[in-house]
Amino acid sequence: MAPRPAAVFAAAEKDALRPLPAGPFVLATWAKAKIGPDICARVGKVLYSLPWRHIVKTADVRVTGTMVQFFIGDLVKTHPRKSWGKQTDFGDYHAVELGIGCPDVTHRLGVTRQAARQHCQQRRRDDTAEPSQDDAA
Repeated sequence: MAPRPAAVFAAAEKDALRPLPAGPFVLATWAKAKIGPDICARVGKVLYSLPWRHIVKTADVRVTGTMVQFFIGDLVKTHPRKSWGKQTDFGDYHAVELGIGCPDVTHRLGVTRQAARQHCQQRRRDDTAEPSQDDAA
């Protein structure tokens, strides 16, 4: 006669169980998206910006109910999920792309030249700033 399932569980499997996770399981779907020359990748009906270094690359995209994550090997960008439109992080644009002398680019981004100029100046200061003691640690 074969052993009962409850007896097999108690003898062999019970000790291998781990506690349930503290939070609920997050459902996610995966897709691929190509980053265009405008630094955006389309996921559903939304264009999401990615750092300019990734133009023309293809990203693996993880979409949950609240966020969209882009992976090119490692995680490169996370955005809150939208149902339509465009989600832009101006920090993703290269200072040259913000094109102070290029009204076409600033108009396309929906910012004034002054805002683009201030952004570029701040980025230049950040790029040339000496690393602090905290950054070196």
